[in-house]
Amino acid sequence: MIEDLTPLKEHKNIYFLDAGHGGIDEDGNYLTAGKRSPLWSDGTQYFEGQGNRDIVEVISKKLEALNVPFVVLCPEVADVPLFERVARVLRYRTKLK
Repeated sequence: MIEDLTPLKEHKNIYFLDAGHGGIDEDGNYLTAGKRSPLWSDGTQYFEGQGNRDIVEVISKKLEALNVPFVVLCPEVADVPLFERVARVLRYRTKLK
């Protein structure tokens, strides 16, 4: 969680980016049950959590280039349950008031 929220407090809108669920362990193994495509004929597979993190990374770079305030809720690669992601937003909300 970002500790110094001073720069964010001066903005009317702050965007929270959440890649959602899907965790990867230290060996690069996708851990979250489901949340993946079937195995494709070429042997590859799409993992929702990793794809979402890639999308958040692209959006983050674009927002940063435009100087738009944002927070990435789950920068870690571990699976973060929905209740914790919601709790993080609520903590930011409290600190930004």
